[in-house]
Amino acid sequence: NIPICTDAVVLLANKQRGLKAMALPTLRTLLRAGNTWPSWSSIDGVSTERVALVFDGPGSGIMRTLADSLFPGEAVTLNGTTEPGVPAVVARVARDPGSLGRGPFASLCDLDDPAIRALREQVDLVALSPTDDLSQALPPTQGTLADGRYPLRRKLYAVLTEPKTGLGTGFVSFVAGHKGQRIILKQGLA
Repeated sequence: NIPICTDAVVLLANKQRGLKAMALPTLRTLLRAGNTWPSWSSIDGVSTERVALVFDGPGSGIMRTLADSLFPGEAVTLNGTTEPGVPAVVARVARDPGSLGRGPFASLCDLDDPAIRALREQVDLVALSPTDDLSQALPPTQGTLADGRYPLRRKLYAVLTEPKTGLGTGFVSFVAGHKGQRIILKQGLA
């Protein structure tokens, strides 16, 4: 297994909601299925409106990353529904102030792409704090992924199974090498 880059799970909020930061313990409470369906009072202390948790599709790995990161060693089912991809999650969160979206940072980090910039303008990326102290909350950025301060990051690996050096080995060598890593950095990942 060869580490290629670091991605993250981002939390997306409706701009009208004004949610700029959240504590990881609060996120754990919201995500744990079996609890009563979470309300915004666990976040803002006021609203009794339900929180609609939205993921970017069951095959994205976001749900597994959250389960492994926030509930290590536990067999847990997460609250939430899915949409077919990050643009659909962004659209749902943009039109529904009661929803919180989850998605991969890789889908929202290339700010040179006008389509990505348009998606990011529709929602707020919420900063996360590893503790209840929101002054420690950090947004997902290339820098906070690289130095390990953003709490919900995940490494992506290339897995080589070739018995001999071949095309796969060459590709992984390229991606893990200087030029490949510069391409990854250009995309906004660490």
